[in-house]
Amino acid sequence: MTLFESIQMGESKTLEFKRQIPLDDKKYLKTVVAFANGSGGRIVFGVDDETREITGVDPDKLFIYMDSIANAVSEVCTPSIVPDIVFQTVGNKTVIVVEIHPGQNKPYFIKKEGVTDGTYIRVGATTRKAEYEKIQEYILFGRHQYYDEMPFSEIPVEMNRVDSLCTAIAEYTKKTVSKENLTGWGILIKQENDYIPSNAFELLTENTFTFAKIQCGRFKGTDKTVFIDKRDIEGPVYKQIDEAYKFVLEHINLGAHIEGILRIEQYELPPEAIREVIVNAVVHRNYLAHSFIQVSVYDDRVEVTSPGTLYGGITIEDMKNGSSSIRNRVLADVFGKMHLAEHWGTGMLKVFRLCSEYALKEPLIEERSESLVVTLWRKSGDKVATSGDKVATSSDENTRKILGYLKSNSFITSGIAQQLTSLSPSGVRKILVKLVKQNVLTTLGDNKNRTYQLKREED
Repeated sequence: MTLFESIQMGESKTLEFKRQIPLDDKKYLKTVVAFANGSGGRIVFGVDDETREITGVDPDKLFIYMDSIANAVSEVCTPSIVPDIVFQTVGNKTVIVVEIHPGQNKPYFIKKEGVTDGTYIRVGATTRKAEYEKIQEYILFGRHQYYDEMPFSEIPVEMNRVDSLCTAIAEYTKKTVSKENLTGWGILIKQENDYIPSNAFELLTENTFTFAKIQCGRFKGTDKTVFIDKRDIEGPVYKQIDEAYKFVLEHINLGAHIEGILRIEQYELPPEAIREVIVNAVVHRNYLAHSFIQVSVYDDRVEVTSPGTLYGGITIEDMKNGSSSIRNRVLADVFGKMHLAEHWGTGMLKVFRLCSEYALKEPLIEERSESLVVTLWRKSGDKVATSGDKVATSSDENTRKILGYLKSNSFITSGIAQQLTSLSPSGVRKILVKLVKQNVLTTLGDNKNRTYQLKREED
C-alpha cells in the first residue's frame, strides 16, 4: 500500500499524523514511546489529523526538522529508541515519515516523567498512559521473564496438592507425572529441600486469584442489555475451559441432516473452534490485569474477551497467519502437554479453517482498550446498508469491510481494499467488479488511478 493510500485510511494503532512539527516535542514523543512499546508504527509530519489533508512541511527546513526529531527522540526517550526518519513526496507536497520499530527493552518511557508516569501505549488511534499492570508486564518482558513462572508464595507447597496436580495432568497426558516433571516445567520452584509454588501452580490448583475466572453470559438480542442466562466459572483454569465451552454449546443451535440412512447432528458453530478460542483466552490472557475473561453469546455471534492486548509486538495479521508470542510460558507448555493447546501457535488458523468449512463469516479479531476480542459469527442473513439507502445482502465479510469503509470515506482504491481484506489483487478486483455490476459502486479514473464510490440514487 502506498503512503497516500495509508493516509486516506486515517490514523490507526500504527499510524499517526501531525500537521506540523510541534514546538512541544512531547506531543509526538509520547506516540514514539507508545509505538516502541507496541507493534511499532509511523508518524507522518505534514498531514492534518482531522481532514487527512496533505499540507506538507517547509522544504527549506526539511533537514533541520529531521535532525531535531532525531535529537528529541534520543534525548527524551529511554531506553534508547532509534527511529528511521525519511522524507517523501505525496501529492506534490513533502512529508516527513518517522518509523518506530517494536522495542525489545520495554518499557519505553519519557525520561523526565519516569517509568510510572512516562510509559505510554497505543489504544486504537490514540496514545495514552499505561496502567500499572501494563508497566509491570513490560518490565517482565524486558527481563525475558513470565508472570506465570514467578513465585506465588515463599511458603513450601503441601505435597498432597502436588500429588493431586500430577494426577490431574496425567489424566490428559496419559503419562506418569512427578514433582520433578512439575519442577522441570516451571510449575514448581525448588529451594534447597523444599518446593514453592509458581503462579502457574496456583492457577492450575486452588486458583485463589480473584480475577482468574471466566464470566459467561447469554444475552437477548445483540447487546448486553438483557441477560437470559449467566454463570461465573472458577477453579483450576484448565477445568474452567470445559465449563465455558459447555455453556456456549447450551446456548447455540443444534441442527441435523440426513446422510444416507444416518441422522447427523451438527452445531451451528464448529465446537472445536469455540473450544480453541476459549483455550487461547485462558493461555494468553494478562494475569496481572484485574479483569475477567468474558464469554458472551448473542443472537448473531459469540464473543470471547481476554484481558490484555496482543503481546510481544504481534499484530492481528500475524495472529491470523499463525504467528504467536507467548505471554504465559508455563501455562502454554503445560496446556500443550495436556493436548489442550497447539504447540505451534496454529490454533487460530484452525479456527479460521473450521469457520470456513461451516460456510460462516470470517472470525473477527479486535483489540478493544486493554482486551483482545475474538468474535465467531452465528448463521444469519445479515444486511449491509450503504449511504445511498441501497442494501447489499452478502455473507462475505470482505464485502462488508469494503462497504463499511465507504460509509465514512468518499472513495476507495483497490490498494486500500486489499489492505482492509488481506485478499490478493485479483480477489479484491472480483469483489469491486461485482459491486459495480450490482450498481452498488461507481468508478472514476482510468485503470491506473481508478477509485470506487458508493453509487448515489441520482447516478
